[in-house]
Amino acid sequence: KGVQGHFFLNDLPPGHFQLAVFSQWGVPTMESLELLPGEHQKLDINLITGGQLTGRVVGPDGNGVANATVLFRIPENNFANAFSQRRVRQILEASYSSDARNDLAHCDENGDFKMGPIPVGTGVVAAGTPELLPAIVEGVLIDGGQSQSMPDIQLLTGHQVAIRVIDIGNGEVISRPRAGWSEVGSELGIFSATTKQYNGEDDYDAEGRVLLRNLPFEKLAIKVEAEGYAPKETEYLMPAENWN
Repeated sequence: KGVQGHFFLNDLPPGHFQLAVFSQWGVPTMESLELLPGEHQKLDINLITGGQLTGRVVGPDGNGVANATVLFRIPENNFANAFSQRRVRQILEASYSSDARNDLAHCDENGDFKMGPIPVGTGVVAAGTPELLPAIVEGVLIDGGQSQSMPDIQLLTGHQVAIRVIDIGNGEVISRPRAGWSEVGSELGIFSATTKQYNGEDDYDAEGRVLLRNLPFEKLAIKVEAEGYAPKETEYLMPAENWN
C-alpha cells in the first residue's frame, strides 16, 4: 500500500474474488473481481468518507455493561418505525455472537464502545444484552471525517410473567407448554421472550408455569401452545404500579 492509496496484490490464482476495501475514515466497501490466467488488472475504488462513534452502555445501576452489543443503522424510506422492541431484539440477538465490524461494536469491560467508519447521516443506535431490555437512540448525526461521542445509553430490566396453562375440560395443568409474545398489532409474528425459539428447561417454575422473562412495558399479545391443543392468544399489559 502506497502513500497515494496504491496497492498491489501479487501472485493471485485465476478466479473470482471479493475485495474488502476500507481506510481510517473510508466506509468499507466490497468490489468484485474476475481474474483470468496471466491477466493484470487495474482498479479504481472510491471510498465514501464516514465518521466514528464512541459512547458507553450502562445498566439500571448506572455502571458500565461489559460485552453489550451496539448497532448503528441509517433508516431508509421511513424505516425507523420498524425499530420496535421486537425488531431490535431480533437484530441484536443475531449480533450478540457476531464479530465487530464498522457498524457493530461490543463494549469492553467498562461498557465503552467505538465503531466506524460508519456512513454519514442521521441514524439510529440500538444497544442491548440478552439479560436487559434493548435501548434505542434516534437522531444520531454522523459527520464525515469526525469522531463523535454520544451520551450514555442506559439499559433497563424488563418484567417477568409466569403463565399457568390449564385444560378447560378437566381443569388440570398442561405440562410443558410453549409461550411467546409480540407487540399488539405487529405483523412480524410471535417472538420468544427468552430469546430462544422454544422454551428451555430453565423457563418453567416449580409449579409448572411457563416463564416469559424480560418483557417490555407495553401492551403485548401473548400466545401459548401445547401439544394436542389449539393455540391460544391473549392481550396482556403489566399493571402500571409494577412498572420500574
